[in-house]
Parts: sequence; structure tokens; C-alpha cells
Amino acid sequence: MTRIKEIKSEEQNQRALARIEELMDKEVLSQSEERELSQLASLVETFEEQEYPIDPPDPIAAIRFRMEQQGLKQKDLVPFLGDKSKVSRVLSGELGLSKAMIRKLHDGLNIPLQHLLGETRPLNSIRNKDTDTSIDWIRFPIKDMIKREWLPAHMRRVTSDGSALQKELRKLLPDIEAIIRNPAYLRKGEGKNMQTDPFALIAYQARAAQLARQTKIVGKFSFDAISTGFRSDLAKTSYFDKGPLLAHEFLAKNGIRLIFLPHLPKTYLDGMAFMLSPKEPVIVMSLRYDRLDNFWFVLFHELAHVALHLREHPEKPFVDDVQAAANSDAEREADRWALQSFFSDEVWSSCKLSIHSTVAEVRDFARINRISPAIPAGRLRRESGNYRAFTSLIGQGKVQTLLLDGSRH
Repeated sequence: MTRIKEIKSEEQNQRALARIEELMDKEVLSQSEERELSQLASLVETFEEQEYPIDPPDPIAAIRFRMEQQGLKQKDLVPFLGDKSKVSRVLSGELGLSKAMIRKLHDGLNIPLQHLLGETRPLNSIRNKDTDTSIDWIRFPIKDMIKREWLPAHMRRVTSDGSALQKELRKLLPDIEAIIRNPAYLRKGEGKNMQTDPFALIAYQARAAQLARQTKIVGKFSFDAISTGFRSDLAKTSYFDKGPLLAHEFLAKNGIRLIFLPHLPKTYLDGMAFMLSPKEPVIVMSLRYDRLDNFWFVLFHELAHVALHLREHPEKPFVDDVQAAANSDAEREADRWALQSFFSDEVWSSCKLSIHSTVAEVRDFARINRISPAIPAGRLRRESGNYRAFTSLIGQGKVQTLLLDGSRH
């Protein structure tokens, strides 16, 4: 058999995966076959990183996702990983997967080989500098979290005790370890004054997941339901004074949780999209810019991630600062999808609106299309870079008072 030395097409990628599976089925590998398996895994990983804008999950994230999908508990992994101790060590990242474990997980749980063969993502930015094997738990913004009432006041007594913090945070925010193991796809701004605090970001995600689990909705979700008509119906809720509340109800009736959670310091985020389970999408909005134009764009941008990206990669959350430049194909695609949900490119180009248009002209366009005037006004401001225009149309100060009840989510 001719060895695969490079992968430049999906056909070659599939051949490589088939050969990997063939090698994995062998009880014993020669040194030559061990080298071939390692080389193929590296080639597949490199090809998929270049070919697809969204990273695959690391092995632990892939296992955890399958557990949640099938309702499995740690004890259910014993037949695949050996014993309870090994299960715990694998899921904590302490123990790597052996070839036998990979084969059993692939055969028994149908987890793709390329996910199991990948490397567990490094957590260097959140490691303890003194012990590279554990998370530096004392760097979480405990005081801010207590102030927001995310954590009980007694946590102040353990802010400098990493071991105690780890125990308490795992208990109070049970999603935190999975979030650490499977970092979100992050769209963020650049500059020394906008350095994201990874611990604050993880804390925010964990709190959002907690609120999502506490939020009960009756609607059943289907990816296929997010049609052109669905987008149009949702966009038309913007036409009403209480449009954001109507949008919240509309999404809930269609099985989509919409959570409003003010951001933590040094997170610089507008929105987030993730799957609570394979059939439970969640959109989170920080509302840090209290304007209607920002609300509607962020909402549809995150909905785009649900419709376009989380269907294929449900294990990969998106966290967005939409003020930042789109830094990937996925982000550019979500931006386009959001804009086209309000009106088509043809409608926009033919309407002849510009930054020099009058307020009345922008209002007329919005009325004809049954949307909030904040939407075309916000688009004109962004595309021209003139943020002093149409200030009377963007709905400044009309979002938080409508959606935040004064509680410290």
C-alpha cells in the first residue's frame, strides 16, 4: 500500500481516516505502523485546521459531548476506559487516551477518530505558573462574581485558597470544567487596552450555562425551522416598541433560550451562542451597548451561529465582540446572514439610502420593510464610520430598561 504523505483534498482526507481506522483495528502495531498512525493523525489535523474555519473538539470535549448527548454518566465509560479511576483521570485531562481506549470509544460511542486522535488543547493562559498541571483557580474574579450574586458571600473566605475555590466552583458552577476544556471560538478586539481576561470569560460562560439550565421553555427546537420565513418573522418583531421582549417570546416558543447577562470586567463581549445539549441552543446577550441597533444585530449574529455553525459543530461555543473586525470565514458568514435577515442585498442597494439621507427617509425605509428604523440607521453608521449620524434613530437607552429587571444575573 502506498503511504499517504500529504492531504490536499477531502477525498485524500477520507482515505487517511480509513487507513487510521484500519490501523486502530490491529491489536499490535509494528514500529513502522506506529509512525504511520502518528503521521496520518497529524496530516488529518493539519488539513482540517486549514480547510474548516471551526476547530474540532479536543478528545475530552468530544467524549463529554457524547456523554451529554446519550445521557451517560462517568460509570458508563468504565467499559471503554478501564475503571472509575481511569475515567476520572481521562476526563480531568490527567491521563491521555491509549490506542485501545480510542478504538473502544470509536466503536462503542461512534466518536469520530479525528476527534479522539487530536491533542487536548493547552490551557497555558490559565495554568498555575508554579504547577503547570493545574488551573490557577485563584485568578477567577471571585469578588466580582460575589458582587453580582453569582456566588454566595462566604466565598470571600477562600479567595486565596486554590484548592477550596476549585471545589466550590465545581459545585456551584458545574459546567465550568467542560468550558475550560473546550475553549470558545472568540471574536475580539485588538489593542493593549482590550486584553480579555480568560478567567472572567470562563466565569461568564459558566454563569450563562447555569442560567440556561434554570430557564424552562416549552417550545421544541429544530434546526430546519430557522428558515427565511422564520428570520423574517423574527425581524418584524423589531417594528414594535417592545420588540426585544417579543423576540424573546418568539425564540422561546421555537425552543431557543435567550439569556440576558451583563458582562464581567475585561470580557469585552456582546453575545454568545452555544448548545446546552444537541437540541437546546442558547443565545446570550450582554447588552453592554444599550442601543436597539446593537441589540438586533447581535441577536441575529448569534442566531446565525446557531443556524450555520452549531448544527455541524455543536460542541464549539461562539463568544463575540461584534464591534471587532470579523476574523474568520465563520464570523464573516454570520455577519452577512444577520444583515440579510432584515432585508436582502438587492433591497438595500436599490433603496439609495446613505449617510447623507434624512431621518425621514430612513424612517420611511423602515416602515416599508416593517422593521425598526434603528436597523438601517445602525448599518449606515457602521458602514460609513460616522457614529454621530442618526442618533435619534438608534434607540439609545431603550434596551436595558426593557430587558433587565434590576437583578444581578
